[in-house]
Amino acid sequence: MKDLSRYSKSLGLAKYYVYTFYDKEDVSKKPFYIGKGKGDRCLSHIKHPDESSKSERIKELIANKKLGIDILRHGMDESTAKLVEATCIDLLGVGELTNKVRGSSSLMGRITLDELQHLLLKEETDIAPEHAGIAFLLNSTYKSGMSALELYEATRGIWL
Repeated sequence: MKDLSRYSKSLGLAKYYVYTFYDKEDVSKKPFYIGKGKGDRCLSHIKHPDESSKSERIKELIANKKLGIDILRHGMDESTAKLVEATCIDLLGVGELTNKVRGSSSLMGRITLDELQHLLLKEETDIAPEHAGIAFLLNSTYKSGMSALELYEATRGIWL
């Protein structure tokens, strides 16, 4: 896995947060672990693994470069983070939801650890030459986790 220390500053700015571990090859991003913390708590499972099945799964996914870490919510106090964590755990396995919106505070909703890094530290993003292309500024219409169709609808707009 990449140098984990690079996330320390953004995780410190995130206050309390709820995070999830998942297999990057699972397109649904279904978590196998949900936790809450502050600072680099989400990375402690990687830095200091125990003998649990969770740690074994993390080690396996790291070895195959498939471990995904998402921040579900950030910018909370501890009691709110506990409630959010418990709610997420209660909902795990509920199946497909029919929500039309992601709920309140979607600006602090589920984003990848790298997205959190860029959002909070305002860092430039390095683009590999093979990923070069055209960029569209979507401003308020972009939401992390949009479907391909939603992204298409947001970008096609009116071309004058």
